[in-house]
Amino acid sequence: MQRHRKQYTAWKSNFPDPFNDIYAPSRRILSTMFCKVHRAQDGTEVVALCDRELVNTTIMHGDLPITISGSFYGTEERPEEEVVAILSRADNINIIGERSVKLALLLGVVDKEACVLLGTVPHAQVVRI
Repeated sequence: MQRHRKQYTAWKSNFPDPFNDIYAPSRRILSTMFCKVHRAQDGTEVVALCDRELVNTTIMHGDLPITISGSFYGTEERPEEEVVAILSRADNINIIGERSVKLALLLGVVDKEACVLLGTVPHAQVVRI
């Protein structure tokens, strides 16, 4: 039994990780991302962050279509400093797209283990309580 477990561990460590490339640092990640802050009447905020090319598209996650709308994620780019400030203070964040998830990982806003793939697109949600 122990031998089988070692083989499984070796196989698992060699398994390709779709988020490895996201960790590679880059000088300019934000040039093509949208960020929108939704404010509720009770004062809570939901931040939506998305790669520009994904806005107003539909991706497939198995048989489930997921529409990435500009009304939720926004249609205007924000300056890098503003996005970083928004993410650092946000309690509820919805993130989709390779560059957007990469930024959240680099800022330490989200852990790698919390990231998933929707189809082939990286996605993460942050809820701080």
